[in-house]
Amino acid sequence: EAAQSKTALRSFLEEQDEERIYHVETDKNGNMEVTAPYQTKRLIIDALVENDTMGASRVYYNTADKETILEFDTEEETKLAYEAAVRRYGKKGCFVDKVFYCEDLFESASVSEIPPAANCVFWGNAYMKSNYLKTQAAALGYNRQVKVAVIDSGVNQSNPLFAGNRIHKNSWNFVNGSNNVSDIVGHGSHVSGIIADATPANVKILALKVTDAEGLAALYTLRNALRYAVDQGVDVINMSMGDTEEYASSRSELD
Repeated sequence: EAAQSKTALRSFLEEQDEERIYHVETDKNGNMEVTAPYQTKRLIIDALVENDTMGASRVYYNTADKETILEFDTEEETKLAYEAAVRRYGKKGCFVDKVFYCEDLFESASVSEIPPAANCVFWGNAYMKSNYLKTQAAALGYNRQVKVAVIDSGVNQSNPLFAGNRIHKNSWNFVNGSNNVSDIVGHGSHVSGIIADATPANVKILALKVTDAEGLAALYTLRNALRYAVDQGVDVINMSMGDTEEYASSRSELD
């Protein structure tokens, strides 16, 4: 089954179970470790390949980034297909969709550990003089809306920092293909709160949720969020995350 439209890709995302899409294990030291490298059952080929699906059950053509996404029914099929793809296209031409644990992406506190805004003391902006810049920018009377995409764990919109429609209406949940960007992990609210507190009201936050309830995210989900942000014409993209893998620098950028 081949699909090329954005509707087909969105339909695939809507089939996902946000509560726990991927899995991790705890090692002997108590650290969380992502296991099962083929658990996404998804390969990405850095080319539009129409006649070489390698037995995939579903094929998506991402024409914007000139890549082919292959979906398989089992991890074993994914492994065999990846080995075949490496022989045909080389390691730089294909890769398995990777799963990140949230500690690989960012240091985070859960929402339950974050005190209510009424019990928080906001001092960072004054310490860094950002409050002066915020006041100065507001005084200039800019009327143009500025969009800042925050690719993270979502946002807690009940926080007073986001009052006045600071969260953009086109915010999107890339985990299950919906507009519900509520934050379970907590980090996205932290980052978005800093941005909202440090900027005047014409700055809107485009919250792009990429992690599930367990704080897990797939590389392809991050890439989809990046593409969406670019298509939305945002002014700034914030991703508070990193990767130490050898392909990180080449895989984290859109062509």
